[in-house]
Amino acid sequence: MSTRTFRVTVRGVFGGLTAEQRAELLAQAAEHDVLHAAFTAEGHLSYDLATRTAFTFRYLDSGEAEEDILLAELRAEESTTSWLTSRGYGFRNLRTQAQDLSQAPLAKRQRRAQKGYPHRTRRLARKPCSELVTRSCGCPAPHPFSRTLPAAISG
Repeated sequence: MSTRTFRVTVRGVFGGLTAEQRAELLAQAAEHDVLHAAFTAEGHLSYDLATRTAFTFRYLDSGEAEEDILLAELRAEESTTSWLTSRGYGFRNLRTQAQDLSQAPLAKRQRRAQKGYPHRTRRLARKPCSELVTRSCGCPAPHPFSRTLPAAISG
């Protein structure tokens, strides 16, 4: 069997934060910004207390069978609750969502790469065929000198 990779997201809302807890979270807000969010094995916390009291933990887990995704969800939720309770943060409305990356649809570029097309095959500049040259892969490309040389030199 092959190993499957799971992305698990646990969302919730901070509840009943004291002024000290809120100040502590605001002091660490730069480390937990949404722009730095990543799926990690130990879990990554992101939040923005300036706008909302919601938070998101992102976990990366793996398993052998399709049923292991349920265990990954349970481990992520348990890890989230233990992290929050160990620091004394109140929380509510936990929602867990998991995605099996082996079942995720491929993007257009990934599908093309699987078929063996390294890049686009349409003409880029819509020039006449006489000005096109062929790349080593067989795809058409604009002639390299058609834009750089003045008309007096090229012709």
